[in-house]
Amino acid sequence: MGVINSIQMGENFGEFIRKKRIENGLILKDFCRKINFDCSEWSKIERGLSSPPQSDLYLKIIAKELNIGESSEEYLHMYQLANSFFKQKMSQSQIEEKVVGALPLFSGPEREVGALKKDLVSLYDFLKKELQ
Repeated sequence: MGVINSIQMGENFGEFIRKKRIENGLILKDFCRKINFDCSEWSKIERGLSSPPQSDLYLKIIAKELNIGESSEEYLHMYQLANSFFKQKMSQSQIEEKVVGALPLFSGPEREVGALKKDLVSLYDFLKKELQ
């Protein structure tokens, strides 16, 4: 079965890594030791409760331990799953919270209310588009 055919719809990063870890005969404790990661934290990643590593270097280390070639379709898939985690986890209210949190960056005595509102609307539209 090809890589593309074996990829399940809706699979997340943690599920993908867990499946590959088991295919490679690695128990969680051994895998975590090899990648120098805390087992309890990694368990949360595999269950989709914590965010996957975003470092390209760390993803390469993980791929190496799971026998995933850097130029393979599986590596690209793993990389995409790691990066899509944040888009999947951010709700509309979280996006709005991030925008409101940025208010101090845009405010100040020199800013006019109209310009501030325009900047915030632009930021909100940008974030909404990027996170869809």
